[in-house]
Amino acid sequence: MLFCNRQTAVLHGYNAPSDIIGTNAFSLIADEDIPRWQEMMAAILHGQPVYDFNFMAKRADGSTFHAAVTANAILDPQQKPMAVLAITRDISAQVQAAQALRSSEQRVRRLIEQSRDGIAITDENGIVTTWNEAMAEITGVSEEAVLGRFIWDVQYDLLPEAERTEARRARTKAGISHFLQTGEAEWANKLLEHVYAHPDGDKRYLQGTTFSIETEKGYMLASFTRDVTELKKAEIQVRESEERYRLLVNESPYAIGIHQDGKVVFANLAAARLFGAESPEALVGTPVERLVSPDTWAAARERIGRMMQGETGLYPVEDVYVRLNGEQVPVEVTAAPFTFNGRPAIQVIALDITDRKEAEAAVLRTLAAEQEARQLAETIQAANVALSRSLDRDVILETLLDYLGQLVAY
Repeated sequence: MLFCNRQTAVLHGYNAPSDIIGTNAFSLIADEDIPRWQEMMAAILHGQPVYDFNFMAKRADGSTFHAAVTANAILDPQQKPMAVLAITRDISAQVQAAQALRSSEQRVRRLIEQSRDGIAITDENGIVTTWNEAMAEITGVSEEAVLGRFIWDVQYDLLPEAERTEARRARTKAGISHFLQTGEAEWANKLLEHVYAHPDGDKRYLQGTTFSIETEKGYMLASFTRDVTELKKAEIQVRESEERYRLLVNESPYAIGIHQDGKVVFANLAAARLFGAESPEALVGTPVERLVSPDTWAAARERIGRMMQGETGLYPVEDVYVRLNGEQVPVEVTAAPFTFNGRPAIQVIALDITDRKEAEAAVLRTLAAEQEARQLAETIQAANVALSRSLDRDVILETLLDYLGQLVAY
């Protein structure tokens, strides 16, 4: 080492340049990089200058650091190399930043690849640069088939066939091009649903959001997509089931109602007829206690409480309801716990049994009349038997009076 400035001494952890001058230049280089330095020196001495040659430098205490050197040969008057001038700088911070960036990029890449959501990213020109495995599975289009293509062309291919028109393609391209220039769009940063045609012929419901990534050149497009086909089908099935239930309830001959917090929250047409209401809506908000006979309300309320605590076998039961005009009507009731608008409620199914009660009463009257007729016939027969046994006038008269008294009792 013929010469070094103070900064070189500081860089390598020495007190002064004199601590370095006169030593072997390779003592400032990590052992593993000395062969590379030897090759570099040979190239310089053959007239090839070196710029930003990265290597591991060594400090006085033996520790190493990342450095970069720019070097060239110093020529004598005969233009022959006589020495090498090297300018060295510490690039540890840049190397660490680059390593951190690579590590971050690797983590992001792993996140993208392991994500269950489809992830697509384009460059500032709209060319697809990222299309993860989940996106390929969701759309049925492989990464190889989309990388390097414009995103609007990829989106066009995913549309249902009936929607694939040149006007649609042009509109999509214009919207995305504007987004890539400004980072703004009406559809940006919103959770939207789209219908796509899967290559297997199935219609898929996709839910996703698109956002911009600002760069020095403009904006990149990034999107997260999730296949919600099964969820959508389940929602449709639930709606259809609810519609069938609603139709069944409204057309049912049984009065069906739901009460929550002590008030009616739903009633069908049969319930409106049972209570004499103009419409099912007219019953909504009515306190349940108002619709049950005061004579049976305490028992009805107790049954409800026991049922909500899990007791079974309490229904069906006969009860008495009160119409809006105050008229009482006998009913047969079945009740069960129910969920209405996400909260506990009670569903009640009631049948007007007025006709049944009247029929039962008629049967009882008929049975009573038949019983009376049988008893009358038996009495007359007994009187005939008694009279046939005696010809005594007084006995006959007494017997007649006795049996006449029994007949009068009927």
